[in-house]
Amino acid sequence: IEFDGRPMPQGKQKENWVINNNSCRIIDSEDISVLRKVYRQYGYHRFWENNRAYLNEDEFESITDPSESIMLVSNVRIYRNDYDKAKIDFEWGGSLYPLKWISMTDPEYYSRINDGEEIFMDKAIIVVSIPKDIDYIDPRTGERKAFKFVSKVFPFE
Repeated sequence: IEFDGRPMPQGKQKENWVINNNSCRIIDSEDISVLRKVYRQYGYHRFWENNRAYLNEDEFESITDPSESIMLVSNVRIYRNDYDKAKIDFEWGGSLYPLKWISMTDPEYYSRINDGEEIFMDKAIIVVSIPKDIDYIDPRTGERKAFKFVSKVFPFE
């Protein structure tokens, strides 16, 4: 894809770009096997030093890593929770317990989970991000949190 735009870093999201409306042009296409190359080439494959759905304020403030991560995960479940929020659970990197209740913003899955379906995959490559700023204050404790989210899910064989 080619597009007209410019860099626009914001907060922790140093990699952000603003893309001019209607400027995206498809110049070539690849099959899904390109994911292996992309996964190897883009080196940040981490979850920001914890196995929670969020970073606390100290963890967030100390971040110097990229704001996006590409991760190969297994035992994936995509669903709507009891609060009608799109969520994804998965296992990663030999973690002793699954990572649960991560927000999922990939619109490709919305129609299926909106109909009550739960989607399962043995393996997937996911794009995970952190917000540009702290995005939540716990009303009970006052703790400030930055919630991680999955913006894209690619089934992976």
